[in-house]
Amino acid sequence: MTEESARPSAPSSPAADDATQEQSRMSFGDHLDELRSRLIRALLGVALGAGFCLLIGKQILAIICQPLLFVQAINGLQPRLQTLAPTTAFIAYLKIGFMSGLILAMPWVLYQIWRFIEIGLYSHERRFVKLLAPASVGLFVIGVLFLYFIVLPIVLHFF
Repeated sequence: MTEESARPSAPSSPAADDATQEQSRMSFGDHLDELRSRLIRALLGVALGAGFCLLIGKQILAIICQPLLFVQAINGLQPRLQTLAPTTAFIAYLKIGFMSGLILAMPWVLYQIWRFIEIGLYSHERRFVKLLAPASVGLFVIGVLFLYFIVLPIVLHFF
């Protein structure tokens, strides 16, 4: 079943919404096919994001380590990182690359999740989600910036 035929049109009344929802019912197998398709697309997006972030991993690592190096310099320590095993730096580089790729691809992953869930929602439920999604993204970005610029330096100074 294609995306266009699986998505109900926007009806004007709740009764028409129920009728459209009933007409667009998918079988269990169709749901599984749609889920598989969405998962493959989401994983391909994560793989592309991780590949890109592995290419620029040194720059990402420099950005992530800035608060630590700053706090070390303030406390009179030599600003540097230390590894305690031969593979630690390589594994950290891979972890940072893959996690950064996941973060970079998260809008694509969330879009794929939304497209899978959207099929089963009524129009009034879709409107509610479309109103809250931008606010959620904005609050998430504000939270990350608050952590990076305010909380992280305080915690690193304490430890």
